[in-house]
Amino acid sequence: MKRTGALVCSLLLAVSAFSAATAEAKTVKVSFTVAKDSIWDRGAQKFKQLVEERSGGRHNVEIYANGVLVGGN
Repeated sequence: MKRTGALVCSLLLAVSAFSAATAEAKTVKVSFTVAKDSIWDRGAQKFKQLVEERSGGRHNVEIYANGVLVGGN
């Protein structure tokens, strides 16, 4: 339950970045250290779907699982 809350909070922060968006396209990178097909991935996929639908394709969401963007740190 705490993980879901953390995911929701993270996604809400990303959504708030869109609230001040201008007409130019934006790309948001969502990264997490757990495996693809986890609950985190499913949440990120849903977030991607909603953002891209509701923005009319102006905004793009890229999802990186398995700590790809962490770089070993």
